[in-house]
Amino acid sequence: MNRTRRPVTLRTQTARMRAAAVATGPAARVSRSTAATEAAVSAAYAAGALLLAGEAAVHVQQYASFIHEVRWIGPLFLANAAAAVAAIAGLAYPGRGSSPPWPAS
Repeated sequence: MNRTRRPVTLRTQTARMRAAAVATGPAARVSRSTAATEAAVSAAYAAGALLLAGEAAVHVQQYASFIHEVRWIGPLFLANAAAAVAAIAGLAYPGRGSSPPWPAS
């Protein structure tokens, strides 16, 4: 086939640039749905809170059984358990200005 090329005019060049911008813009990217992202974030927050609760429970149990006799380490175990509870509260109630990771009911 013998095709002749059309001359590139300003109009066709602008159209090509717009098409390239649309094809590479954020709207053209394939992403997860908002619901799937919210579900994944909620699951991660819940898993983190459960793991922190387990850590706090283990530290309190260890303090009560044998660590309470150690002068410096015993209070640090209780402080760690209290910090875990504070972190759980932070996961459950995100700070002002940010929305919670789970969908509003």
